[in-house]
Formats: sequence, structure tokens, C-alpha cells
Amino acid sequence: MGLEAKMFGPSTPVWTDTDYNKGKPLRGVNVGSYGQLITVTFTSSGVAQDISTYSGTKTFVAHSPRGGSEVTATLSFVLGSDGTMSFSWATGDIDRDGMWTVQMEILGAAGERWISDPFGMEVHDRFVVPT
Repeated sequence: MGLEAKMFGPSTPVWTDTDYNKGKPLRGVNVGSYGQLITVTFTSSGVAQDISTYSGTKTFVAHSPRGGSEVTATLSFVLGSDGTMSFSWATGDIDRDGMWTVQMEILGAAGERWISDPFGMEVHDRFVVPT
């Protein structure tokens, strides 16, 4: 399966399975971000996959650059039959800039398990207003 991500609910994808397959990072996350809804669509050859049977644990794990931090967010179904799940980071999760390594795992009720290949999440430093 490939992946497509959208930030802030329905919007233009900020990252697609084509980007995933080319090794491009997920973008649009900043240090200190939290509560930002990120919707992920699981795809195969560009077609959304029905993941509604994956009713077990669903996690998004991120490892920070330069070590020292691993954060986990719980994925939840948006609809499932259209391949969409969403998550958001909690306060303090995204604590440093740089290229994070992330991976997703979803478990089905009948023991199915899908783990994504690791991919990058580019995190930018906080925006500072010039004085």
C-alpha cells in the first residue's frame, strides 16, 4: 500500500504515494505543533484501499533527528472504507526541527498486520517574527 497525507482536513494533498515511493518527506509540520489534524489515505496504485477491517491497534511512530525522542500518535478512522485515517500530535511531541523518521502500523481484527516502510517527516523550526 502507498500513502497520501492531507493536513487540516479536506485540502490539497501535501504528500502522496508517489512522493512516498520516491522517498520524499511529509511536510508542513513545525516544532511545537499539536492538535493539527493530519489525514492519511492508504492507496495502492493511486486507488484508495478499504481498511475498515483493520479494527485493531493503529499507530503512527516518529523518531526525532539527533536521537532522544520517540513519539507515538494513535491513528483513528475517518471512514475506513475509503482508506482514510487521521491523527494529530499532542503538546510537546514535536520538540525539534529536522528530518524525523516515521512509520505506521495497523492491525486487523483477524490478525492482519500492515507496517509501512519508514519515511521522512520534515519538521521546521518555529516561525519567528523579525523585529
